[in-house]
Amino acid sequence: MNKDINLTKSIICSCLLIADLLLGGCSYNGKVLAEPNSTDITSKQPTHTLMIDGTTVTGRKITIKPDEVSLSVDYGDALLESIQHQLKDIYKEVFVIKTVKEIKPHDFLMRIDNAIDSTCNSPTCNLLSRTAYRIYDSSGNNITNENLTDDFKWVKPASVRTLNLLTGLTLFITAPITYPISVNIAGNELRDEVGRSNERVAAKIANSLFITMGSRLENRPQNAIGSSKPFRVKSPYDNLLDGVVVVRTEKSTGTGFLVNSSGFIVTNAHVVEDEKEVGLQFRDGTAISGLVVDRDKTADLALIKCDVKKGVKLTLGKLESAGAGTNVISIGTPKALDWSVSKGIVSAVREKNGIILIQTDAAVNAGNSGGPLINIDNNEVIGVITFVLRGDNVEGLNFAVSAEQILKSFPYLSVK
Repeated sequence: MNKDINLTKSIICSCLLIADLLLGGCSYNGKVLAEPNSTDITSKQPTHTLMIDGTTVTGRKITIKPDEVSLSVDYGDALLESIQHQLKDIYKEVFVIKTVKEIKPHDFLMRIDNAIDSTCNSPTCNLLSRTAYRIYDSSGNNITNENLTDDFKWVKPASVRTLNLLTGLTLFITAPITYPISVNIAGNELRDEVGRSNERVAAKIANSLFITMGSRLENRPQNAIGSSKPFRVKSPYDNLLDGVVVVRTEKSTGTGFLVNSSGFIVTNAHVVEDEKEVGLQFRDGTAISGLVVDRDKTADLALIKCDVKKGVKLTLGKLESAGAGTNVISIGTPKALDWSVSKGIVSAVREKNGIILIQTDAAVNAGNSGGPLINIDNNEVIGVITFVLRGDNVEGLNFAVSAEQILKSFPYLSVK
């Protein structure tokens, strides 16, 4: 079916080619199909489940432009399928999610990203597949991460060069026949090369995981999700950490926190954007979805509702306990490092467009958005981390929306 569509598109392009006597402006669009095979790298019976977060890879494509021809191949979904096939001998079940709505209980989570770089100098294109992945256990602990590369080439097929020569010798009279054929041959060669690269990448991941994680998988006690005790060093902030959740969408990762015992979670509006449903992960490892029930984009606040009653609700504090010099901590997910704590003070309290902002020097990075800023003298949330000012010679200029704004934005919200 795809070949027929590509052939039709190429014939249309050839008609345009005849009109202006140019060999340019046409393109090939193909799709890599995964080979359903795997390498038997262990004879032990696997006992754990793996969820692959494919939200950043699904739909990924590679486009090269040798000469004046555009060749484009969809490969992201096939890469995910290849990885899934390769890992089936390590895990009892491997499933891929492409949207946060598909999240379900799992023992391990793989976060993966991939991109293919290309440099073309006709008749050859040098390609580099770059893959990065992280593995988390059900308690949210990052237990391994790795970066992999795979170099490969696309070389213009000899048959394409022959067809191009024939086209030139006939003064383009044969172009309606030869050009569509050559474009499809060149595109199919790219599709096959990318497919082979996908298989090599998937095999590298499988072998690497078996070597680095085999003993951990065998020795790890089998538990239902959320029932295993995570590795922790006791912290004076454990009760506060248990009230914080990781908020994931198809585009980003942020932070939120529980404000009542009915499953309501506060985060930033820019974290959830226009999503109706988001993924949530609690500190005990439970992964579920939540509904975005309200937003106040002016104040950059959003409200999420989930059905599972997990974690510890955090207490909202008053602005009067947020004076300059107050000792505070921020809790969040900076650079995917879940439940990270940073300490500082309130630097100032400011007002912008009717919104009260609390300035702090507590470290804030991408992923902290939506997390709580907490007065550690009384363990009350005084703000919701929202943005950072960055630039040359700028440091420690981080801002949180005052916690009092939460009830102004959502006056119906009960915090009991």
